[in-house]
Amino acid sequence: MKQTLPLFFICLILLGCRKDPEDINVLEQTPPRTLAEQMPGEWTLEAVSYVSEFTIEIEGLPLPINNSGTDKNARGSMSIDATNMDYNARYTVMLAIPFLPLPSFPVPDNIQFAGNYNISGGNIGVQNSGGSRTLEVISHGPYHLTFQTTSILNLGLPLPGVSDIPVDVILHYVKDF
Repeated sequence: MKQTLPLFFICLILLGCRKDPEDINVLEQTPPRTLAEQMPGEWTLEAVSYVSEFTIEIEGLPLPINNSGTDKNARGSMSIDATNMDYNARYTVMLAIPFLPLPSFPVPDNIQFAGNYNISGGNIGVQNSGGSRTLEVISHGPYHLTFQTTSILNLGLPLPGVSDIPVDVILHYVKDF
C-alpha cells in the first residue's frame, strides 16, 4: 500500500499535464510533387553510374569496347533557384581496354555547368553564353534528383582511331537539409 500511494500521485500529476488535442499545433507540410517544385535548393552528389561504348581500330579491324560501373566515391554539388542551376560532379571511370597490360585503369572526369534552366517533358535544359546541356531526368522525389547526361573523357594517351571517348553518366543527387 505504501508503494502504490506514490505511484498513484505520479499518475495523477501526469494525467493533469496532458494537453487537449485542439491545443496542439501540427504543421501540415505537403512535400513538393512536381519536378519544378522539388528542384530549388542545395544538393549533394551521392553516386555516379556510367556507360562508355566506343570502337578502336586495330590493323583495320574494329574492336568494340564497353565499360560500365558506379563511382560511389564521387564528389559534387548542385545549387538551384527559381531560374538558375549550377552543378558539378567529379568522379572516376574505370576503363578496361583489352590490349593494354592492365585489367583496367582509372580515368578521372569532371562535369561542371551553370546557367538558366527550363523544364520540358522529362528533360532539364540548361543554357549559358557558352552553350547548352540537356539533362534527362531519370527519377525525382522530394529528396533526390537523378538525371543522365553525356561527357567526353580525355585519356591523355592516344588510342588507334579514337579521339574522344563518350561516356553516358547518371548523376544521383540528394537534397541537403
